Amino acid sequence: MAELERANFLYTTGFFVDANTEAVRAICDFATDNNKVLGFNLSAPFVIMFYMDALKEIFKHADYIFGNEDECSEFGKSIGLDPSDRIGAAKYLATYEKACVQRKRTVIITQRAEPTIIVQGLPGEEPTVT
Repeated sequence: MAELERANFLYTTGFFVDANTEAVRAICDFATDNNKVLGFNLSAPFVIMFYMDALKEIFKHADYIFGNEDECSEFGKSIGLDPSDRIGAAKYLATYEKACVQRKRTVIITQRAEPTIIVQGLPGEEPTVT
């Protein structure tokens, strides 16, 4: 935990949720309790398929969420969107419940040769899309 105290930015991945969900939750709580910026990478479609309940708790703490087109499409599908509606999925993530509303959440979705989607928002606000 001493290492985390010195950090300005914390980052973890969905793969770690598969390996040790409790450790990820501890990092998330630490980030929120200590006003640390937290980045989270979705990592793979299977993480979304099998660990959605854990992800929903992690999303509350994340200031940045990173993913690619496959992960974003899987997430969109899981919330009832057309898998091709990546902007809609990113907007949902950007405005999802947030434990610390001092900073907007930024969602960054890479799409191979297609433009990267960047969405910023807070719960209850209209997100901005770049």
